[in-house]
Amino acid sequence: MQIFELHFNPKSAKDRVFDTFIYEPENLYEKRLGNLYMAGELEKQLLRNPRFLSEFAGVMKDEYYSSQLKNTPEKNLTMALKKANDFLDEEAKRGNVGWLGNLNFALINYNDFAINFTKTGNIKIVLIRRGDFLDIGENLETQSDQTYSLKVFGNIASGKLAPADKLLVLTEEAFSVISQNGNFLKQLDATKDEKGLKEIISINKALFAEISGICLLMLVSQNTQPKRALTFRKELPMFSFRELLMKSLRAVKIPQPPQPRIISWKPKQILLVAFLILLLALSFIFFKK
Repeated sequence: MQIFELHFNPKSAKDRVFDTFIYEPENLYEKRLGNLYMAGELEKQLLRNPRFLSEFAGVMKDEYYSSQLKNTPEKNLTMALKKANDFLDEEAKRGNVGWLGNLNFALINYNDFAINFTKTGNIKIVLIRRGDFLDIGENLETQSDQTYSLKVFGNIASGKLAPADKLLVLTEEAFSVISQNGNFLKQLDATKDEKGLKEIISINKALFAEISGICLLMLVSQNTQPKRALTFRKELPMFSFRELLMKSLRAVKIPQPPQPRIISWKPKQILLVAFLILLLALSFIFFKK
């Protein structure tokens, strides 16, 4: 499976922030729990903490991989969502309520074609299979009406992917534009690899120019090992020869001359040396006589 992160015109969304997060197992114990893929958006951005989304994702990731031996991916995902609800509850109690009603977030756990997923807010989880375009996250939303007793995440759905499936996580604006373009969906359905996706991006530049949002795309193949393949951002930073040169110079390690070794004597060591010198001197005098 190949993973693609598509970020469209982030600077034009002045009142929104969005991001994608990919977490892969770091050891054999985590590998049995599979990968975590997340995408989030905050509308009407009034948060004091600009790193809210990354911290929120990190809380779920840490909790998910905290118990590696005893539990199943489903059980660990339930634990992670409970931790996420607790995190949001604490944020609200501290007065950080800018996310209330403005948080759109999706989480997918993938492990050898099996998926578990959940979402909250106006974000879409879409499956493309043999020409069908299915909103599989449609009935997952659950949010309490109580302001300070929150349960943003609740329902978890499970399923099995097949080779040639495409799974997308889309913010609402990206979904609205892409879902109305039949040609793009047909092209995406026929895409098999990174090269094909790059061709689609090139062909549909005008379409993508209308979008401010994100699309997390998964191309399923016989190779079950996920591969992070491409990050696409509409606005690319300018290339700088000066920055490249500075990075190269920082990477060069200049050998340092050997430093003189300073020997520090303790009082007991000084007395012992003095005694040995005295003993040697007396022996010399004795044998000389």
